[in-house]
Amino acid sequence: MYRQPTIKSHYQILTPSDLGDEGTNAVFLLSEEQELVITDPVQIALLTNIDGNRDLQSLYEQLDGKVTIEAIADALEELDFLGIITEGDFHQNPTQQAFWDACEILPAPKSPSAHCVSIETIGLNQEITQIIANVLQENAIALGSDPLLRVVIVNDYLADELAIINQQALASNTPWLLVKPVGAILWIGPLFEPNKTACWECLAQRLRGNRPVGEYLKRHYQLKEIQGNIDSSLPSSKYLAAGLTVDAIAKWLHWGENPAVCNQILTFDTRSLTFESHPVTKRPQCRICGDALPRNTEGHPPLTLQSRRKTCFSDNGHRITSPEQLLERLAPHVSPISGVIRSFAKFDISDNALIHTYISRHEFRCLFDDLSLLQDNLRGRSAGKGTTDLQAKASAFCEAIERYCGVYQGDEATRSNSYQELGELAILPYRCLLFSEHQYQDREQLNRDCVHYFQYIPEPFDPEQVIDWTPVWSLTEKRSKWLPTAYCYHGYPVTKPAYCWADTNGTSAGNAIEEAIFQGMMELVERDAVAIWWYNRLRMPGVDLDSFDNPYIHHLQQYFAHLGRDLWVLDVSQDLGIPVFVALSRRRNAPAEDILLGAGAHLDPQIAILRSLTEVNQSLPAVAVYDGDCTVYPPIQTNSDRAVFTWWTTATIANQPYLLPHPHHPQKQAKDYPKLWYEDILEDIQWCQKQIEGAGLELLVLEQTRPDIELNVVKVVIPGLRHFWRRLGLGRLYEVPVKLKLLQTPLTEAALNPIPLFL
Repeated sequence: MYRQPTIKSHYQILTPSDLGDEGTNAVFLLSEEQELVITDPVQIALLTNIDGNRDLQSLYEQLDGKVTIEAIADALEELDFLGIITEGDFHQNPTQQAFWDACEILPAPKSPSAHCVSIETIGLNQEITQIIANVLQENAIALGSDPLLRVVIVNDYLADELAIINQQALASNTPWLLVKPVGAILWIGPLFEPNKTACWECLAQRLRGNRPVGEYLKRHYQLKEIQGNIDSSLPSSKYLAAGLTVDAIAKWLHWGENPAVCNQILTFDTRSLTFESHPVTKRPQCRICGDALPRNTEGHPPLTLQSRRKTCFSDNGHRITSPEQLLERLAPHVSPISGVIRSFAKFDISDNALIHTYISRHEFRCLFDDLSLLQDNLRGRSAGKGTTDLQAKASAFCEAIERYCGVYQGDEATRSNSYQELGELAILPYRCLLFSEHQYQDREQLNRDCVHYFQYIPEPFDPEQVIDWTPVWSLTEKRSKWLPTAYCYHGYPVTKPAYCWADTNGTSAGNAIEEAIFQGMMELVERDAVAIWWYNRLRMPGVDLDSFDNPYIHHLQQYFAHLGRDLWVLDVSQDLGIPVFVALSRRRNAPAEDILLGAGAHLDPQIAILRSLTEVNQSLPAVAVYDGDCTVYPPIQTNSDRAVFTWWTTATIANQPYLLPHPHHPQKQAKDYPKLWYEDILEDIQWCQKQIEGAGLELLVLEQTRPDIELNVVKVVIPGLRHFWRRLGLGRLYEVPVKLKLLQTPLTEAALNPIPLFL
C-alpha cells in the first residue's frame, strides 16, 4: 500500500469534468502503450482526488466519509494492480518522472553517492568522454572518484588494458560497464558485476574465438594488437551512443540491475537502425572469476553410466529430449560476438522440402595452423543434416559444440611422462592412428603430394620422449588409461615435427553423457566399416529401399530422379554386427557423374540408412546445378575442394565398380534386419560394448564437456578400429574381409584403393 499515492505521470487522465460531461460515469487513462477505462465509482472518486499529498485517512476525509476506509484501500489495491498509481513522495523533472513511471519503478533517492559514476577512455580521444559526461549531468548522474559504477569506453573490447581493469574490479567488488561508442555498430555492455555476472575474461575468451583472422595474425606475426574497429562514426552516432550508454546506466542505478546489459551486449547498427542482443556466458571454469579446474594428474574420474530412457524416436536417432528442447537450451551460444557459434544458416539449393542442411561457423584450431585451414574456418567448419529442418539445425548445433569442446584451452587434465614411464596404462598413438610402416618411411614424399592435412603422416613416435598425456576412462577395464594430449585436443601446441594430432573421429555430443557415448560409438563403427569397404574395394550387397516403406525415402528417390540422378544404398556392415550403410548418387547420361556418397550407422537400420541419405543430401548443393552440358561447380577455394572436384569429374561407376551393389547378391530387405535397439540408451551402449569387446577391442571414453556449455561432449576411442582416412597399417583393414569371406586372402598395401576417402 502506498503511503501517499498518485497517478503515474505518463498517463493522460480525462475525468467527466475534463470532458464537460458530468453524466459520464467513467475516467479514461491514455499512455504510449495503454488505454484504460475506469467505471468503478470508488476508483473514479479516488482518481479525481489523489495527488501524491494525501494519505489514506486524508482521502477518506476528502470523500466526506461516503466511502469506508476498507473500500478505499481495496480500490487503491486494484488501481495499483492495473499499474495506474505509484508513490507520490518522489518528484523530479516531469518528463523524467513520466519515464520512470512508464518503467513501473520508483525513482531512486537523490543521494549523490548513489548516482556517482566514473568514466575512462582507452584508445579514443576525449571528445566522446565529454559527450557522455554531459548526458550524465542532464540525467542528474554525477561523476566522482568513489563511483558506484565504473564506465570504460573503448574502441576494442580486447584492449590489453581491460585485463587489468577486470582484475581491479573483482578485487574492489566494483561493477563496471564496457562501451564501444564508435564504428558503424555501437556496443553497449556488458555491465560486469563481480561475483554475479560474467567477467571480462569470460567474454574475451569468446571474442578471441570469433576473430579467427585477427588471432591468426597475432599467432603468426607476434602482433600485440589487431585493430579492425576503424572509427567510422558520424557525429550524430556519438550522441546516440552517449544516450544509449547513459540510458543503460540510469536504469541500472534505479533498478539495481539492468537485464538489457547484464550478461548481455546490446548492439545498435547505425546503418540499418537495428538492435541486437548478444548473451555473455559466465564461464564456471574462467581462470579469473571462476573455479579454475584442477589439472588432474591422477587419472580420468570413473564413468558410471546411468539408465537413460528414450523419449524422442525420430528419423535422425533416439534421444532423451527433442530437437526443439535442445535448440532452445543452446540458443544463447549463437552470436558473432559472444557465442561459441559465430553464425548459423541454412544451406539451400531450392524450395525442396526434402533437403535440410545447416552450416555453422565457429572457432576451430589444429596443429596445421595455416592459411588453408583459416579459410576453412571462415567458410564454416560444421554442417548439420536431417530429414527435417529441426533435425538438421540441431545436428549443426551439436557438431559445432563438439568442435568447440575439443579445442585445447589449457585447463585440461594432463601429466608429463614418457610412454615407457607410464607402461601398460599408456596407449601408443600408433594403435589409434594406424599408419603403415611404408607410410612412415615415405612420409616426406607422401606429405608433399597430399592435398589436405587429413592425409598428412606424422613422425614415428619415440617411446622415450616426455610428452603430455590425457586421462581417458576404459569402460572395458574399468580403469583410467592415458592417451597423448595431442591426439585428444585440437590445437594442442605440440612440438614439431609432430608424432600425432587430433581428429574428430568418435567425438560426439548428447543431452546426456550416455547419449554422447552411443553416438560416438556409432561414428567409429561407421568409419571402420566404410574404410574396410572402400580401401579393399569390396562388392557389397545393395538395399531394397522400397522394402522399408518410408515416405521420406520414396520422395527423395523421386527428387533425385527429377535431377537426373540415380540413388542407391549399399550395406557395408562388417564383423561387429552393427548396421552400416553407404548411400550413393550419380548423375545419369553425363561424362562427369558427380558421384556423391554418405554413410550412416545405427542399431536401427532405417535410421542408419536415413543418416547415409541425408549425408548425401549435405553434398548435393555443390553439384545440383546442371546447365545441360556440364555441372556448374562452386569456386575451388582450398586444396580439399580440389580433391573433391577431381573425384566428381573423373570417378564413374565404370572405373569404380565397387560403388555398385554386388551383382550376384540379392538386395537386402527390411525384414532381413533383426531389432537390435532397446528402449534405454544405456542398454544400447552395453550391447554395442559386448560386440566391440567380442572383437578383441577396448572401449575408451574421454569426457570433453565444458562447464560453460549445456551439452555433454565425449571423445570415444576404440584402438584398432579404422578411420576412413588413408591409414594403411596392419589390422582390421586386411583381416576383416578375409574373416567375413569377402576376400580369400588379404590384399597387399599396394593393392588397396589409391584414392583417399574424402568424406
